[in-house]
Amino acid sequence: MVINKRVLRKTESYEDRVIAEIDSVLMLHVKTHIGTMVRCSIILPAGNDPARLNAYLLYLSEANLPPDYEFVVVYDQGLEIGKGLLGLSLPAMKVLSVAGRLSQEQLFDRGAMAARGKFLLFIKSFINFDKLLLEEFIKGLETSGEKVSISADKNFVLAENPFYPPKTPFLAGNGERVELFYRKNIEFDELSVNQKAHYQRYDYAKSIISPGKIVGDFACGTAYGSVMLSEKSNHVIGADINEKVIEQVKIRYEKVQNIEFVHANLLDLKYECLFDYIVSFETVEHLKEDDVPKLFRVFSRALKPGGTLIFSIPYMQEMSPEAINVGFHLTFYIDEAKIKRWLSTNSLVCEFFKYQNLLTHKIEDHIDNKDLIICVARSCETTNSSID
Repeated sequence: MVINKRVLRKTESYEDRVIAEIDSVLMLHVKTHIGTMVRCSIILPAGNDPARLNAYLLYLSEANLPPDYEFVVVYDQGLEIGKGLLGLSLPAMKVLSVAGRLSQEQLFDRGAMAARGKFLLFIKSFINFDKLLLEEFIKGLETSGEKVSISADKNFVLAENPFYPPKTPFLAGNGERVELFYRKNIEFDELSVNQKAHYQRYDYAKSIISPGKIVGDFACGTAYGSVMLSEKSNHVIGADINEKVIEQVKIRYEKVQNIEFVHANLLDLKYECLFDYIVSFETVEHLKEDDVPKLFRVFSRALKPGGTLIFSIPYMQEMSPEAINVGFHLTFYIDEAKIKRWLSTNSLVCEFFKYQNLLTHKIEDHIDNKDLIICVARSCETTNSSID
């Protein structure tokens, strides 16, 4: 559907003059409130996957974003957008089709020219919107008097988690599961602080493991770490207690041939002398303290003699009312001595500790602010004892 720009205003406006300067722009859809101030224009290149774009538009229609926002979706030739989706309950939206193959920065420029918002937000990729965070950001801009939120060569991340179409939906973790879709060309600098910390732990584990081995990723969560480990391993088994997550990551990473995902309570795993390495980050503290030794017996039995265990735990986390009310963590005040006791009673010996600060995400031998303790342990050079 071609819409003549002249019907947008009874008299030629600034927007009309700007749009007139855009070469070969086809206005497929304009849903605006004439005379209403647009507080924020969100400018989004459409990418090259129409199914994913259409799924994202459907997601946005359910997000109940403020009515004084607008979306400017810009794409180059060759991409079709589902016309039926354009009537959804979205803030004001423009979809611009621009002739020729343009870079992302050029698409941003075209979108900015057609935008009416007081503030402009440039987004490189489809992300999961956090309305509260978005509002806080805009209020900050209003206070500072800035006109443009961020330059087009950066990624403005509204939330920690990217958006995925229905086939691989966003896997919410209530703060305890990090949503990160792993790919080989992932941009580390574009990750959130929390994502960086989680990514670095798996990257560290990957640096330790020898090529061509069998690796267990216990409490694998959304499985980005399992995929990272698989790049250096012969076979990876990821296990997690959340059945929905396991079902979805099987779909998300179905093309990764050397990964197997298992839905299971870790305390019920029956593997014996199978793994050269077991990785288990942020797991121990989720168990009651009486159950922690059982978990280390599972680790011990599943490892081959001489196999390596790599795990992390919050360092000396206090049993505060806030932590208890959140309900994720059940064991507190974990330090080196307590870890060594758990290991020694289960045919495991600590090789060394490292520490991580969640803000800097660095893993080091000695740091002042220890948020996490990372332990590398080894199974004794004998057949591991069985579990009752």
